[in-house]
Formats: sequence, C-alpha cells, structure tokens
Amino acid sequence: MIKISNLTMVFKQGGGSDSGITALDRIDLEIPTGQCVAIVGPSGSGKSTLLGLIAGLDQATSGSIIIDDTIITKMNEDDLARFRRDRIGLIFQFFHLLPTLTALENVLVPLELKRERNATETASALLKEVGLLGREDHYPSQLSGGEMQRVAIARAAITRPALLLADEPTGNLDTENGQRIIDLLLGLNRSQKSTLILVTHDLTLASHADRIISLKDGKVVKDEMKL
Repeated sequence: MIKISNLTMVFKQGGGSDSGITALDRIDLEIPTGQCVAIVGPSGSGKSTLLGLIAGLDQATSGSIIIDDTIITKMNEDDLARFRRDRIGLIFQFFHLLPTLTALENVLVPLELKRERNATETASALLKEVGLLGREDHYPSQLSGGEMQRVAIARAAITRPALLLADEPTGNLDTENGQRIIDLLLGLNRSQKSTLILVTHDLTLASHADRIISLKDGKVVKDEMKL
C-alpha cells in the first residue's frame, strides 16, 4: 500500500542556503493494505510532518513515497489534489469544518467535488452511522467537540478512500468522546478495509493499532507489531 524510501524533510531557516531544521531523517517504511498504524513520539519528533508528506500536502526535501504504485513525490500540485480527492481521507485535530455549512453539507463536499449521484442519501446514511441522526442541519458552532470530530470523520470517509490519515483525532476531546472516536475510526478501518494511519499522543488510541511506529528527532526508533 505505502512504501517510503530515504524520506528526508529539512525546513530552511532564514535566507541561508545551508541552515535548516531536519524534521525527518532518511525514513524507510512499508505499510501494507488494511493495516492500522499509530505514529507516536514527543513533540517535534516529525510525526505530523510525516503524515503531511504521505498526504501530499508538503514536498519532501529528498526521498520517495509510493502509494498503490503511484509515486506521489513526483506529482505536481494538480495531480496531487486529484489523488487526495480520490484516494485519501484526511482527519484533522481541529476539525477544519466549513462554518457556513451544516453538518450534512460539510460531509457532502467531497461527493460534490466528484459529482456523484445520490450524494445526499449517502451523506445522511453515514451521519446516522456515526451517531449524528437529527444533527444534520446543525452548523459547527451548534455542535460539541465530539460531534464536530464525528462530522470530520464522516467527511473523510464518505468516498470510502483506500487510505485514512488522522492527525491527533482525539487531541481536543474528553475521555468519553475520545473513546467514541477511537471506536469509530477502528470500525471504519475494519468495515471499509482502509489503511488507517494515526498520529497521536494518546497512548490509549495507539494501543488499539496493529502497529506502533515511534519517532524521535526525525528518525524511526521503534517499530512494533501488536501480538
């Protein structure tokens, strides 16, 4: 599903050509289809940088990322945007819902971009599946943090993407809502047979993954499969 080779990311400082901060240092990873992977490590270890590169949101300094035989590190911005639309679902810690759209309208956005038929019925059914029946017409400002995260997850999953990427999905939630999100993400991983990559500080969330990859100073320091 995903093959990462010699991936390096250096953030330049100021105008100097030689100075910079190495966020990722020659990362090599392979993640098979359908696996649930938690990426953990202290702040500044490179977790979110790695997720952003896998999502095609940033350009690596060197190295390659191959997703389903597609070398995304060689794609231009337009091709990357289409690839994300068709293949990747993104879930952010701060939800990134559109404030002027209702819950239903937020979930509909990916389907409308693809001009799919029966989009409203599909979105309504998924909102019901994530426990938001009766909240479809509410705006983000009228929803709790847990409800907003469930809308964000429904939006990411609506196209049944092969790859789901979640950046600190429980980071802004209390314990009860955090557990609901964990159950929901793992349920989607199983029911949709998607590959799920989680960046998290939440050890409870990480403990549910098939595999835990630990980063420190931009390097993989531990790679454990769950027994």
